[in-house]
Parts: sequence; structure tokens; C-alpha cells
Amino acid sequence: MVYSDTPIIIRLIRDTNNSTLDDTVVIRRNNSEGAFEITYTDCNEGRPVTHKATFLPHSRVADYVYILFKNQYLDEEAFNQVQLELPAMPRVIVSGDKFNQDYYRKHFAEAIDVGLYMLEATEKVKKDVTPLKKNDSFYCSSAPSRPCSQPAPSKACNFSCSATPKHIYFNDSEDSEDSDEYDHTY
Repeated sequence: MVYSDTPIIIRLIRDTNNSTLDDTVVIRRNNSEGAFEITYTDCNEGRPVTHKATFLPHSRVADYVYILFKNQYLDEEAFNQVQLELPAMPRVIVSGDKFNQDYYRKHFAEAIDVGLYMLEATEKVKKDVTPLKKNDSFYCSSAPSRPCSQPAPSKACNFSCSATPKHIYFNDSEDSEDSDEYDHTY
């Protein structure tokens, strides 16, 4: 089986001074099967117990995450902090009592949903990429005779110096009726 290189990790922190009491949830994608795997490790007072669910579709992982965060809200001995590690994003950690607010439960669930899409869309990158040299420059496709000041992977590049960044997830068109709607297409 071929698994995703990067997992989604949810660390449930009971005591910030003792990491051996942390429970962890690791979500990986089984690329061979096109499904997800959830591994939950319960610290169990220093004697870890691991539970594993395999061959889960995206929707079942989303259901699991929803219940996990709702349990944090309902638990009378809830975790003190929750840390989330997603592919290609910085780690985020919040106080466990934040999950009393619907906003945090929904946000973390949405963040994990995006992480699942990232795992579905990510392919392994070759390790033999040629590194950039400090003085590399390239010529703009719009003005081949004028060099750009920005470094690029090669001398020939399809980027224009006058290009402005575009938001990937939002529709910036002022003419569009649904310009404020979130585009979930990846």
C-alpha cells in the first residue's frame, strides 16, 4: 500500500507539561485504495492503546472529525488544548474550551476537510529538482528583452512581470452575482 507522505495530525493535549498524556489522531490517505485511514492513539495513562479504521471515504472522515470535536465540547474532562497539523499549512493550537463555541468546531472541521482535499490532490514530487542559484534571473514572456528582478526556476519562464496574484478560492469578479461564495473546487 502506498500512503500519503504527509498526514493530518490532531493532537489532543491533556497536560502541556507532559506530552506522554497526549492522545493523537493521524489521518493518512491510502493512495493505492483511494481511501483514508484514521489511527487514534489513546495515551491510556502511559499505556498507549491504538485504534485504527481503514478504507474510509472522505465523507466518513468528515463525520468522524465532527463527532471528535463535538465530544471535546461535551466532555466533562475535556482536553486542555487541541493542535492541528495540516499538509502545507502551519500548525495551529487552541485552548480546548474554545470548542464550546460552534465557530471553532466548524472551523477546525472545515480546515481538516481542506486537508483531506489536499491529500487527495497531492502527488509525490520528485526529489531531483535543480536548486536555484542566487543570481538566476529570467526573461518575462510579455517582454523577452527585459529581464525580471525576481528569481525563477529557469531562464525561460511563462510568468509575466506585470502579473498580479489571483485568489484561488474566491471569485473576484465584480459582475458575478455569487462573488462572495466560497468555491470548493480544487
